[in-house]
Amino acid sequence: MVVTVRSLGLNGIAGYAVSAECFLSGGLPAFDIVGLPDAAVKEARERVRAAVKNCGSKYPVSRITVTLRGTEQALNQLILQTERLEVTRQIFELDPDKSLQRELLLLKVACDAGNRAALREISSIYKAKIIDLSPDSMIFELTGKPDKIDAFLAMLRDYDILELCRTGVTALERGGKHQHMQKPAQEVGEAQLPLPGTHCH
Repeated sequence: MVVTVRSLGLNGIAGYAVSAECFLSGGLPAFDIVGLPDAAVKEARERVRAAVKNCGSKYPVSRITVTLRGTEQALNQLILQTERLEVTRQIFELDPDKSLQRELLLLKVACDAGNRAALREISSIYKAKIIDLSPDSMIFELTGKPDKIDAFLAMLRDYDILELCRTGVTALERGGKHQHMQKPAQEVGEAQLPLPGTHCH
């Protein structure tokens, strides 16, 4: 979606029109302004962000799942600091007993006629898919809990692993729509409001 933000600038006592065109798409809620390396250009970045929001256009929402290990104090500190970020909509903790966690693994292993059958048997036990097969390698795809991924990798530790890619954990709560999904988006502070007269089409 393309959003055009229009405003006015001042040069002494003279005024001039300013137009900024933004393309909003999926991904992390951030953008850059391309222009001269001037402080005014960098400051305009936040003004454009605020103007787009205040004109009714919505940034696409991205959900990020973070797995942490630490004390309760460290967890609370991280939540407080992340909540202060302007791009953060909300933060909530997932109870492992009330949520589903999954991770995706892509694994390329060197193989030959001597060990191909053993690799097939291991993949069958863990329900891993063989998504590519060549004379000298096999690529496995496995989805499951992190413990399952770790166990599968441990079984293949003695083989020649050529490449490995893990997505990291993603999770959803069990049941219907939860309360955190109905919280309003974080409001933009007064300091980030656009200049008077700013409007968009």
